[in-house]
Amino acid sequence: MTDLEDRAKLLTQGPLGRAVLVDLMGARPDVLARDVGLNLGGQPYSVQKPSSDRAIGASSSKDIEAMNDEQNLHVARSINLLVEEQLPTVKEFLKNSSDVMRRVGETIEHYAYGPAELWQPLREALVLAEGSISRIAEAVAATSDLDWWWGKISAQDQKWMGDPVGTLNLASTPVKPIEPPSDEQRSWWWVSPVRSDLLRTTRGPVGPYPSVASICRSGYESAQRDQLDTWAVQIPESVKVYEVLCAEDWASLVERYPRQCVDGRNSEWTRWTGSEGPWLLPDWDSIARDFDGVHVSLTGYLASAFRALPAGEAQTVLIGWNPDETLWLRSRPVLSDRLEVHILS
Repeated sequence: MTDLEDRAKLLTQGPLGRAVLVDLMGARPDVLARDVGLNLGGQPYSVQKPSSDRAIGASSSKDIEAMNDEQNLHVARSINLLVEEQLPTVKEFLKNSSDVMRRVGETIEHYAYGPAELWQPLREALVLAEGSISRIAEAVAATSDLDWWWGKISAQDQKWMGDPVGTLNLASTPVKPIEPPSDEQRSWWWVSPVRSDLLRTTRGPVGPYPSVASICRSGYESAQRDQLDTWAVQIPESVKVYEVLCAEDWASLVERYPRQCVDGRNSEWTRWTGSEGPWLLPDWDSIARDFDGVHVSLTGYLASAFRALPAGEAQTVLIGWNPDETLWLRSRPVLSDRLEVHILS
């Protein structure tokens, strides 16, 4: 298998990656489902912020009856035909990396909270159409401007986007245990710790955007504020970062540093992945003893998110992260220059 084929395969491994690829054709899940008599309901497929008081991880798709085999096959055939007809158009579209990132960002941002969550009932159909979807993945993998999707952390180009209030007074090293979020904090959803003294950075600039986080950001975080500052950061030399470039990398991290998940997240993860578990979380305190940070590449995120991944005799899932994001557990980056104020649209 060539390097191009390997890279393309990563894009089609996960449900979010497959949805992003089909969305690059301009296909919409509600339209595909309507062709087989399934009304997904919910809000129209357009860019809009999720309500800040909406339950984290809550999805209108949970009340939609799953498609039967015949419906899944019909939707898969529709996707196959769309690829045949529109692949040349997609290849032309890929030449404008800014438009590509905006489209990808819309799907990622709303996958679990807004209009893009309507891909959830079509997960099986996307698996059946994977052969055709892989042709889009190959076109993406062959686009040089998107090479960074598969890359490790870009330490010299890291940016932080957030609310600056109190940030400059953060301790350089966390002094209390790094624990996963409680049920009250993330409503049975997140795997990453919720701590104001743990910074998260992404690379930037990306085309006209100050950072990846300004384009691809979870719906929950985007709903919290209308305005965020972007800062350049200085990364200490000789940092040790664990790289998640594929789903196996995330599963290996959790298997190496396991922590049992015994709270209410089980039901939400089961609904999104179809697996009953048992589930494991990363033991962040143990990880912090060996690594300064954990970076999930954009492709690593697309391949891993919303999937039940084997971790020893249990399973894990990557939910509650952002693409190309590095979570800093120690040796915190230093905010150096305020670059701009980003208005979330």
